[in-house]
Amino acid sequence: MTVVVLFVIMALRPIYKPTLEQCALVKGHLISIAEAGGPADVAIRLRDDSHRYYINRGIEQGVNTSVLRTELVDNEVEVYYVKHWTPLDPMGTMRHVSRVVYQGAIIYDEIEQRL
Repeated sequence: MTVVVLFVIMALRPIYKPTLEQCALVKGHLISIAEAGGPADVAIRLRDDSHRYYINRGIEQGVNTSVLRTELVDNEVEVYYVKHWTPLDPMGTMRHVSRVVYQGAIIYDEIEQRL
């Protein structure tokens, strides 16, 4: 019973506003950005990368996929994702995006700023 409870807690624990230290960076050529997955999520795909990146509830946060498609697809971007393990995705194929940077400009950001 204890193992089941621990599994459920680890599987369902939310990702709160991450710090930069809790994130990893991947640079890549953006090949697609679209509404997808859960409620109001935004999916991001990078060339030659089998991971699936997503902005949780990105549409609700004001992410405009059609504008970003026009501006970012076929360009090099930096994607910061939360280093977060869950038993629902033990291989880490789904990655929660916390920041997107294009040509030095932050396009999307949910990283907690510390002074």
